[in-house]
Amino acid sequence: MALDLTVIVLTLNEEKNISACLTSVKKIAKEIVLVDSFSTDRTVDIAQELGARVIKNVFKNYSDQRNFALRKTQIQTEWVLFLDADEKVSADLSREIVAVLDSRPRENGYYVFYKVFLQRRWIRRGYYGTRILRLVRVKFAKWGERAINEKLEVEGETGVLRADLIHEDLNGIDRWHMKHLKYAELEALEYLKEIKRTFPRTDLPFLKRWIYFRIWNNLPLFVRPWVYFFYRYILRGGFLDGWQGAGYHFFQALWFQYLISYKIKEIQTDRVLSDSIASKPANGEGL
Repeated sequence: MALDLTVIVLTLNEEKNISACLTSVKKIAKEIVLVDSFSTDRTVDIAQELGARVIKNVFKNYSDQRNFALRKTQIQTEWVLFLDADEKVSADLSREIVAVLDSRPRENGYYVFYKVFLQRRWIRRGYYGTRILRLVRVKFAKWGERAINEKLEVEGETGVLRADLIHEDLNGIDRWHMKHLKYAELEALEYLKEIKRTFPRTDLPFLKRWIYFRIWNNLPLFVRPWVYFFYRYILRGGFLDGWQGAGYHFFQALWFQYLISYKIKEIQTDRVLSDSIASKPANGEGL
């Protein structure tokens, strides 16, 4: 049963993931729109075989690309569901979306629970319980301006769906590392913007903003990754999820956060050197 729903997916060389993603929503979506950043593999072919409408757009950053998808792709439905290519809608979530949209809800958006799998194992501890806003009424929604880790914002009331959105990246650890090298640089640049402001992230609840700006951003850069890893892997029991849990929390909570800290220091050092060079008089000047 197709709903008054468009599913939007951003892609770049996602041939290993895209089939499972689109198949999971094919029965409930009136239309699937793929916004592709000029993939060179079979991503586009697979998507078109599964009935998706493909639009190619040059990638600038995640916020711009998602807002382009929301505003410039001629969405004809009242509702939109955003997915990443390495995500899929569980059968339970599919049924829940059908039931909610059929009920003519007053809410303008719905959060879903994020369920991460690594090497076929559910990472049950340390991260599960996180909720993300993904299902929204088109005319009340927009994406925040952050270049990475951007948040979907919606005017009006929101609700929570109880079923899970599944994240399972089949591209492997090498591709994950390559992507996160770029992500770390983007996160570092965002950090250097945000430390000059006071509570700017209106896309976050007040408590999370307070923790982020009053505690997290005030920790020493190379202490933060260890604190976060200890919280997720030890305090929240991530160590109980076997080697997959160890790998997930090590790479995502420690390695990636350490890389962000390193990038911040690298950028700051480069800027100091540039300023120093720029302030020196040219040969013969100042004598």
